[in-house]
Amino acid sequence: MAHESEHHDEKEFKRELLHEVRQLIREIHQTNERLHTMASALENLTAATVKLTSSVDAAVTEISTPHATDAQVQTAADAVSSQADRLDVAVAAATVPTVPPAA
Repeated sequence: MAHESEHHDEKEFKRELLHEVRQLIREIHQTNERLHTMASALENLTAATVKLTSSVDAAVTEISTPHATDAQVQTAADAVSSQADRLDVAVAAATVPTVPPAA
């Protein structure tokens, strides 16, 4: 009878051990899935960081590039207008008046 009890205890121990091993395997699988999700999120974060860096670089370049002020634009427009006026005067002075035909 003692032998049967030892055999039963050994079977119970193996059953419990197998149950624990299966539980550990499930937990390892779940951990691997979480790690995969975290790795994917990290890849997405890295891609977003690269895009953000590119956008910031472009913005810094744009901000750092000198742009004409309103006064500079107005000065250039005035210069163009002045040259156009000079051209009009030159064209008017060079125009030969037409002589009406003799009657």
